[in-house]
Amino acid sequence: MRVYNFITLCDSGFLAFAITMLESLRLHFAYCKYYILCMDSKVYDYLTILGPKWITPISIDEVETAELLAAKEGRTEREYCWTLSSHCFEAVRTRCPEAESITYLDADMFFLRSPVELFEELENEKKSILITDHHYAPEYNASSRSGRYCVQYLTMLSNPQGWKVINEWKKQCLDWCFARLEDGKFGDQMYLNDWPSKHQGIVHVANPPDRFLAPWNVDMVSKSVNSSQPILYHFQGARYVGDNRIILGIDH
Repeated sequence: MRVYNFITLCDSGFLAFAITMLESLRLHFAYCKYYILCMDSKVYDYLTILGPKWITPISIDEVETAELLAAKEGRTEREYCWTLSSHCFEAVRTRCPEAESITYLDADMFFLRSPVELFEELENEKKSILITDHHYAPEYNASSRSGRYCVQYLTMLSNPQGWKVINEWKKQCLDWCFARLEDGKFGDQMYLNDWPSKHQGIVHVANPPDRFLAPWNVDMVSKSVNSSQPILYHFQGARYVGDNRIILGIDH
């Protein structure tokens, strides 16, 4: 029986989002292992003592190297989270060396159905990395600032080809990962722009792209008569703004 491995990262401010996201995935997709890279001790302590037992917490102390700690000094919390997205794959391999695939997930998403077809799609394409297109509506097109592809859902098969791409990305994010547009770079995300052409035999872009909904495309997709059944919704911009109050993603 094939077991799929999923990992997200979050600090205490995003823990409720992360648990909800993984619960929504677990509801639709059996035979999985779930991990959270804990960006602070509050997350790790909660998951260790009170959290769902099917989630494996990974302490930030287990991941941070001297290089990461040096990079951390000059980056905001947000930028450091982006820096670490590329390191999540190694964190899972350390815990589960036999993992055949590892999928990184943004914490602020909700699964509407099983993503099993994405693994089948990757297998049919005979490639080792799957990424997703933002699929922007024209009025919200931010590809020049945020990139064409979204880090939100990124699968890597644990083979030499997959690790080649991920290890290169790790180095790039260590060298530069900031919340500003500079020399064709922005955070961890615009590095993905080059992947389909640079790694043609390795990287597959999930198709059709309208299975991944977000504030920047949901209106466009919902009005399309030929739209696909959505797999997930990305609550980009969702934030707690007080007791029992939450903004559900108006930040396009």
